[in-house]
Amino acid sequence: MDKTERFEDIFHSVDVSLFIESPSRLIPYMEYHGFDKEEIRCMKAIAEAHPEELSEIIAGNDSERTETVLARLSKVPGTDRVVSASMLVGLRDASDMRLGRRRRSPEEAVISVEAHDNGSGPASKDMLFAIGPEGEASVVRYSGAGQDVMVPDRVTIDGKTYPVTSIDGWAFERRAYMESVRLPLALSAIGDNAFLGCSRLRSFSIPDNVRSIGKDAFEGCINLEWFKVGHESRHYSTDSQGILYSKDMRMLIKAPCGIDGDVVTPPGVAHIGGKAFEGCVGLSHVTIGPGVETIGDWAFSKCRFLRTAVLPESLDSIGNGAFHECTGLTEIHIPGSVKIVGSRAFSGCASMRSASFHEDLRTIEKWAFEGCQSLTEVFIPSTVSSIGDGAFSMCVSLNAYHVDPGNRWYNAVEGLLYDKRHNALIRAPRGTSGSVSILEGTASILERALEGCVHITSVKIPDSVATIGRRAFKGCIGLKSVRLPKSLRQIPDNMFLGCDSLESVEIPPSVAKIGCGAFEDCPSLKQVRLPEHVKSVGYNAFDDDVVITRFRRSPQQYGYPVSFEDRRMPPGPFVSYQVWQGGNRHDAFRAPDAPLHIGPESDLATVPGKPDIVSGAVEKVRTELRLGDSEHGHLLGAFPLLLAPPGFLDLGQPLPRLLELLAQTLRLTRQIGIETPEIVQLRLHDGLLRGV
Repeated sequence: MDKTERFEDIFHSVDVSLFIESPSRLIPYMEYHGFDKEEIRCMKAIAEAHPEELSEIIAGNDSERTETVLARLSKVPGTDRVVSASMLVGLRDASDMRLGRRRRSPEEAVISVEAHDNGSGPASKDMLFAIGPEGEASVVRYSGAGQDVMVPDRVTIDGKTYPVTSIDGWAFERRAYMESVRLPLALSAIGDNAFLGCSRLRSFSIPDNVRSIGKDAFEGCINLEWFKVGHESRHYSTDSQGILYSKDMRMLIKAPCGIDGDVVTPPGVAHIGGKAFEGCVGLSHVTIGPGVETIGDWAFSKCRFLRTAVLPESLDSIGNGAFHECTGLTEIHIPGSVKIVGSRAFSGCASMRSASFHEDLRTIEKWAFEGCQSLTEVFIPSTVSSIGDGAFSMCVSLNAYHVDPGNRWYNAVEGLLYDKRHNALIRAPRGTSGSVSILEGTASILERALEGCVHITSVKIPDSVATIGRRAFKGCIGLKSVRLPKSLRQIPDNMFLGCDSLESVEIPPSVAKIGCGAFEDCPSLKQVRLPEHVKSVGYNAFDDDVVITRFRRSPQQYGYPVSFEDRRMPPGPFVSYQVWQGGNRHDAFRAPDAPLHIGPESDLATVPGKPDIVSGAVEKVRTELRLGDSEHGHLLGAFPLLLAPPGFLDLGQPLPRLLELLAQTLRLTRQIGIETPEIVQLRLHDGLLRGV
């Protein structure tokens, strides 16, 4: 079963909208659907760092936009790029089929042929070909371990000869022993990622007839020193350093990763292509010549020893990730012609001490300077009207934001950056220390606004704040106490994750929902009081040892009948359990307008054809939790309150997942001390789990 099929299996058992709302909920399901530890670790890192974009991969309808997002998420720091990419592709394909965006196409028949002479020597074995509708052959996959690989000009099958005209995507992926490859003269196309990770490949000759080269065709070819193009090629050319250009030299397409020293772009170049210099670790200085208008996405990404980059006054835009993780880059001057600095353009430039912006700059996109650990101050010009989420996150040395007084969209107060239009706190610099007072009248605190401010000890939040974004206080290890505003209705996912010193938190009565991991890994937090109207508490919202209390009403105040209050009903052949019409809303159980029936005809109560799954789960729970005989085998199940996703007891889950849900429900209901009216009792009877 491949990754797509595993995700399809998850989406078949659980509504996909659950994961669109909160992608982190995929993690526990992946654990029980055959994903390995590395895949789960990568997904967890992606879901934590970029939940909105992960949701977009599942739900987005713009395929081109989704491709861009997928490429970006596969590069999340700390994750394996190939593992992440293949997993995200599987997730996207599964969601495409589940949401009806496209049907799975029938698999193409792949034909294996014997090696044939190609005029330059014997063709390599272990090569698979596919025959297209036009009678042309393409290389689907090479699985050999040869150093010098020969692709034949033609293949003959059943007496019929086909010219080899294309290399499919991923065809030579990670052929680590391959040092050279001879391509057929009739070749016209090289697919995406065709030679990905061919780490020993040293030179590459492009036949004259090649018209297209796919994205990332040579990514990870870390020892590639030279591109060679024939004089008769109508589409490509090279220069004296072996850099690949379009025929008219206006587009710099790709530099070999082995290039080193200084590079000056030649006259006439107008565009530097995406990933053109990615991973060129020997590059130390680059001067982008006059006339260059755009720098493509990830163009100089991971040029770790690049120390200086001179940008021309003709430059209009800097693409996403253009200088990502150029850890040797110490400063950058962005000329006045630049209107947009792309997402992650300078993220991870750990040595960058200075970034100067010209007055004509309009947009700094999200994560543009994320992780610039040496950056101490930021000056925002008056013309900047858009600053993306996390544009300066993880800048651990940043002490203050400064905004030109003439700026109509942003201002800075006591070093904190605010959005004037929406009365929102955008970001506190990582160097902020002591007590922080958020500006009176602020309506919202954005996602990750104070994340990683390790020197903050207390925060004063005005009651005007109605919304707080996810991870707003994540990693504030010095924060000891906080009083949340009276108008707050929701505590989002991971809001206080990893706040080691947090000892007390005052949750206002207005809060109705507490998100997943909201107070996870807060070892100093020992007790929390939940207000009356909390209806939902997410997965791992609190650590296991936290004592949780809550305001509770009597059953009569909720209008429940006396029979509902009595938990000690005698054992017997119970068939169903009903919550009668007219029951009022309950803290832990929302009574429906019509009776809720759990019995032989209910999907919730039975697993068709698999009674042993339920029986085994119940017995394991009884054994592991040491339930006494006096409890008569009852399992206490609180329906929506504190139950891990999907938020209800779905007996169609695999046995390990069902066991986890039942055990967690038992632990948390006991931890909170929910009384009888807040508990649905479940009994095993005739191999089925039924309400009592």
